[in-house]
Amino acid sequence: MGLISIDKTGPKAFILAPDGQFSAFDPEHDQLWTLNLDPPDSCPFQLQTTFHLRARSMRVFPNLILEHHRLKNHTDFSLPPTVKDYSPSSIKIEYNFNHQVLLQFCSFLPEPNVLIGALYLKNISSQPLSLTAEMAAILTPMAQGRPIHPDTIGHNHLLVGQAEELFPLLFMCGGPTGTSNPYPALHVPLTLSPGQSEDIQWALTSKTSQTSSYEAARHWLAQDWQRDYQIHTKAHQKKMITITTGQPDWDAAFYLAQVNARSHLVTSDPSDPQAITIRPRLKDDSKNTYNMKNKHPELTLLDALHLSQALLPAHSELFSRLLEDFITRIDDQGFLSTQGAQVIISTATNACPLLASLCLMLYEINPEAMPLQRVFPHLQRFFDVGWFKNAKPEHAELPAWEVPEQLQLDSGLFNFDIWRETGIGLDIHSAHSPALAAMLLREAAALKKIAQILGDRPARNGYDRWIKNLQEKINSLWDDTCKIFGYQDAHTHKSPSRELYYPGRIQDKVNIGKHFSQPQRLQINLFAAEKVPKTPLIRLEGKNSTGEMITELIEAPEMFWVANRAHVTTRQIFSTLDHICFNGFNPDDRFLIQTADYSQTDISCLLPIWSGGIRPDQLAMMIENITDNPSLSGEFGIPETWRCRHPLPDGLSTPVNIQWNTLILDGLVKEGFSKQAMTLFSILMTPILRGLKEFSGFYPRFDDKTGLPIGAANTIAGLVPVGLFLKIAGIRLLSPDRVAIWGENPFPWPVEVSWQGLGVCKEGSETQIIFPDGTQYHSRSTKPRIITSKKS
Repeated sequence: MGLISIDKTGPKAFILAPDGQFSAFDPEHDQLWTLNLDPPDSCPFQLQTTFHLRARSMRVFPNLILEHHRLKNHTDFSLPPTVKDYSPSSIKIEYNFNHQVLLQFCSFLPEPNVLIGALYLKNISSQPLSLTAEMAAILTPMAQGRPIHPDTIGHNHLLVGQAEELFPLLFMCGGPTGTSNPYPALHVPLTLSPGQSEDIQWALTSKTSQTSSYEAARHWLAQDWQRDYQIHTKAHQKKMITITTGQPDWDAAFYLAQVNARSHLVTSDPSDPQAITIRPRLKDDSKNTYNMKNKHPELTLLDALHLSQALLPAHSELFSRLLEDFITRIDDQGFLSTQGAQVIISTATNACPLLASLCLMLYEINPEAMPLQRVFPHLQRFFDVGWFKNAKPEHAELPAWEVPEQLQLDSGLFNFDIWRETGIGLDIHSAHSPALAAMLLREAAALKKIAQILGDRPARNGYDRWIKNLQEKINSLWDDTCKIFGYQDAHTHKSPSRELYYPGRIQDKVNIGKHFSQPQRLQINLFAAEKVPKTPLIRLEGKNSTGEMITELIEAPEMFWVANRAHVTTRQIFSTLDHICFNGFNPDDRFLIQTADYSQTDISCLLPIWSGGIRPDQLAMMIENITDNPSLSGEFGIPETWRCRHPLPDGLSTPVNIQWNTLILDGLVKEGFSKQAMTLFSILMTPILRGLKEFSGFYPRFDDKTGLPIGAANTIAGLVPVGLFLKIAGIRLLSPDRVAIWGENPFPWPVEVSWQGLGVCKEGSETQIIFPDGTQYHSRSTKPRIITSKKS
């Protein structure tokens, strides 16, 4: 029996792809199908794909013809098409015509280029019925291809077409006939007496020749494919964590997030457990996308952290393999190369310092899945060498981000953005970031705990010193005026007010004659009137912080031009700027020179809440700021940025970022502010559910004013954070025999969880647990504790 019941009015994010746990990943021919429960015409629902942009669209759907009437509208059905079962590679849909015909449609992707299924019909009336079952396919090809059409091979009627090098072919059992009116379809006439049923099997194969497609369809229909289908679905259902709340749409979203997360799992060899990895599988990716992105892995540690919300604890073994992939890629210099989906970055950057935290999280769930003794030296190298270059805690400077893309924010980092017209273009490498300090502090705490588990006292003491050092670093970034942590100049450790804002037309020499109240870094924005200058040169002359005369030369390679704009941040700190000279520019080019402004904050500046290392007074002021400031606690969640000392640029969007909201809310729960987290989580679910209901997918960002989705559907960063929801309710599943509970459930209804025979119900402070072996637990205590079954 299925675990869900979702029709066109409910949340929807149905994607089908070969399950990486059972099928080898073929990047060139990988197929991704989506379900549309509310198509505009022709049918009550349809599966659709583009064959990775080999075709404009390919649609497959069943129909029923009864008394010369084609049942294609939802009003034709007493039970509308409703998804009853769903796994990464299969789906089952049930519907009912006028209490006369029960229909079940199932489809399954056992391997790339093969979509197979069955149409089950049962007469549930008291009268015999004559009807026609049909399977239809509509292919709209690109330039190289031809629409699908009826054809015959021997005595078999089928539908064939072409999408570039692929030859989609629809084969149907039961001796069908082909038609092209009103669309290409295969028909099977049926007469069903009361209580009689019929099961019609079909296959759509898309190989590189019509002959191979035909042979593949016959092969799969000749064998017991439904056995494989059952194996896949049972393996999936065994892992599913079912959550029941007072909000059925939330329950569906939590279910869909877990399936969607698994849909991104791929493997080059199902027999090799180490071959499993995660990569985003998007519906309209080009067939060339995988080749373009192979140079650097697409999954970042930030993605892995968000993915854990939907994969853990049910898939601890799979998650272990993902972390193992990160660990083995750490080089001798402690560098973990990552680029993610940011293909605009020309060079790889170091991954966010989150790896030890992720490993410790997994160890707490499943110690056998994370061999700490073996991985600890790698984690140390990533932290000690990769981020701190073997410096001692007492003498270490806080490192800086290399590029803004490491934070995986969108327009929220406009102060450091060089790509958009709204970007200010300040060099992020010149800034100390609260987010990086918070990640490093949490990483040091994780390393200390791992050292303690392993009994490594010297390492534990060393990371304890790092924790104290990083707590001081974070506290130094506190802005008491704005009641938030903020960016600072990496050299001066200050974020001074703007003292210079000088726009003008390019001249050979521009006299400034400005003395600053405190030494500052400078920023120059350049605007080319027409052609970008080929050999530009800029010379700044002034005095440094000690009063010595200094000159800084900025040459062509340091000016990165985008859309006739370039941004330059000086390497040196100026106490006085005397003049600036330009060479090699065009007469109509313009410039703007200003003191570097680090005052603009964004959602990443809230991350110290998540670090676990800030002062109680700072925490209280930040939470008050988040909950009471309408700029921060918006209608749909915390936006990526908001107005600070200066107005935001005209036309700048400030989206709500699901991934970063999850981090901040997780920090609130960690600090004991579950009620505030519950309020913000409920707000965040509003745009998430709108994205699922109206736009059929999980989206990474939402417009902060309209709640409309932004970005590609069903990316990892858009998954609803299932684990966070359970944490807010005071539940952490560790295994079917072990559950951590604490506090009260702040939601206005009970939260029920079931997983592999485990049942948990929490309402207010009351918790009831039934373990698979029958052990029961009941308590009204709010103290944190881990409850285990008698078996464990």
